[in-house]
Amino acid sequence: MAWAWYPIKTVAETLQNGVPDETIEVDLANIGTETIRFIKGQSDGVSEDFSVGIIFRDFLLFPNMNGRNPFTKNDLVGAMIFEDQYWVGINEDA
Repeated sequence: MAWAWYPIKTVAETLQNGVPDETIEVDLANIGTETIRFIKGQSDGVSEDFSVGIIFRDFLLFPNMNGRNPFTKNDLVGAMIFEDQYWVGINEDA
């Protein structure tokens, strides 16, 4: 499986205005422009912070929820937090 990962926004920038509720357009290199939406997620149950949901290609993903990064059931797309940035990934083999 070959994945292409793209940094989309810093975590600090996303959380600086409190509850995220934002839609952005991001140029993902050879893929083109994609619409990505950040929404308020659920508490992780450990800290008082909430997780941030990312809607990408019609899938809702919660990076770092329960200490894990999500992928769609059929591994089409994924999301993660790495080096204080939100990233989205596309399975190039799907």
